[in-house]
Amino acid sequence: MEHRSRRVWFIEFFDRIGYVIEMSTGSLCVLFFAAMTFVTITGVFYRYALNDPIQWSNESARFLMLWTGFLAINIAMRKGEHIRIDIIVKLLPSWMSKALGYIVDLLIGYFLILLLAKGWAMASNTMMTGFTIPISMFWIYLSVPLGALVTLIQLLLNVTAKVLSEFGPVKDIVKQR
Repeated sequence: MEHRSRRVWFIEFFDRIGYVIEMSTGSLCVLFFAAMTFVTITGVFYRYALNDPIQWSNESARFLMLWTGFLAINIAMRKGEHIRIDIIVKLLPSWMSKALGYIVDLLIGYFLILLLAKGWAMASNTMMTGFTIPISMFWIYLSVPLGALVTLIQLLLNVTAKVLSEFGPVKDIVKQR
């Protein structure tokens, strides 16, 4: 009984950490998306209604879209809503589909580690600035390793909860999301 309650506590603790990361990055995504929408609409209005285009609107919308996209990846990872083809997995026996799920998690983790390392190298080695916005591209490229890092954390939290739930009747906690 003691081990079960400790396991439940760990799963709930990891779930809370994942939830905090999801809400934090989700809030930033909403903010960035709203800013991107405002900048785009304003740019279109100035270009076509006033015939006086804003030079920085396209570039800033692109930068905001990059940040939104890379930060949103972890939310889909936490909820298990990334695109997948699971017809073969459904045809396999239960133990084999679980094993395949762990192999896929390992491959995703490997990819995220590569993305983190290469993204950080790209961000830290750039000397460029934006064409119309005078900020270092480091801040734009930082979206890649930061998005990979929070997604990797969500993946580790999901895998830990999945492993802990395999050992007992605590599957309901993981499925509640």
